[in-house]
Amino acid sequence: MQAKALKGEKPITVRPGSLLAPADLAAARASAEKACGRQLSDDELASYLMYPKVFVEFATMIRRYGPVSVLPTPVFFYGMQPGQEMAIEIEPGKTLVLVLMTIGATDEEGQVKVFFELNGQPRIIWVRNLDAAVKTVARRKAEEGNESHVAAPMPGSVSTIAVRLGQDVKTGDVVATLEAMPADRREGPLDAAGIAVILLQAPRPLGGNRQAGTRAVSGKCAVIAIPLAIPLARAPLR
Repeated sequence: MQAKALKGEKPITVRPGSLLAPADLAAARASAEKACGRQLSDDELASYLMYPKVFVEFATMIRRYGPVSVLPTPVFFYGMQPGQEMAIEIEPGKTLVLVLMTIGATDEEGQVKVFFELNGQPRIIWVRNLDAAVKTVARRKAEEGNESHVAAPMPGSVSTIAVRLGQDVKTGDVVATLEAMPADRREGPLDAAGIAVILLQAPRPLGGNRQAGTRAVSGKCAVIAIPLAIPLARAPLR
């Protein structure tokens, strides 16, 4: 049976792991922690070494949505139903009681109001309806984890644009000014670059959910993209 299964290949008679090339664990840890954006435990590093792409996607989801592993499986996959109550233990001795009250209608941006109670206190958040057909045009947003992108730190509006197409910029140069009560904020590239594309106009409202101008680490490929975006309270959920 062995000969038939291997079709002439030599069988392994030792521990399979002993045949692998030695791993540079220090370099692998540095690469994994850079990809995940945080320090990893030994168990997490082992998971990364076995399934690097899957683990990075998992770490990104945890960073974006929190410790979703504490959710019951049906809630994770299908969400809660109006009137449903559940207790979520986020750590030993710390339990949150969550009650979903109701879900509002989807607006033209694909957002819905979610009304719920957290430990008896009423709360409202905006959530993206991933199944809705959005009527507004989607604008470019800063990508999470992309070091070449600069995200708006707060909701507000674009007051002025201080650059033009083809202009070279250096560290410290202002590329746009964002206005928000009670103050304004100026955004600029962190490294020398050149302006290749401008995707915004002033004045332009925007949200603080990581939407902002982009910059290049080097070269002439910076993109200024401060789009109309959802407010900080509106976080996309899956």
